[in-house]
Amino acid sequence: MLHNAGAVHGKLLNLVGARYIVLDKTDPSMAQQPSVFAMYRQAFPSVVENDDFLILRNDGAHPYVSATTRVCTYAGDLARSAPLALTLAAKHFTLVYDADFPDAAKAYDDTSMLSPPALESAPLSLSYVQLTRETDERIYIIWLRRAIASS
Repeated sequence: MLHNAGAVHGKLLNLVGARYIVLDKTDPSMAQQPSVFAMYRQAFPSVVENDDFLILRNDGAHPYVSATTRVCTYAGDLARSAPLALTLAAKHFTLVYDADFPDAAKAYDDTSMLSPPALESAPLSLSYVQLTRETDERIYIIWLRRAIASS
């Protein structure tokens, strides 16, 4: 069960982008653990609750489409890149499969250690972003800086 994996603390739920948590109150295994419901209620605000379900909202979840201020590259077997991608995502780095990316914070391959770069990175607001498809394999994210005038 997910709560046994430490999901109640939110880190796993944030990383996988779980915006809502649905708990089945009629599940016999959950009925024997009323403290689980209490832990989730303390960690997340309730959206809906009835006799059958408790639905909670996770405001800290990473959005499904996101961007960061810095990227790292990966050259190698994509099947081996998942642990690295998760490690970097936790530090707000995006991992791209492109060995020739000119402004990459760090380049990785199949033999690289799972350590993020020493540089800082942060989530990039998608408020002023334009997505452009160059080919089926390449999509550009262009951050449109907007001047803010005060009167």
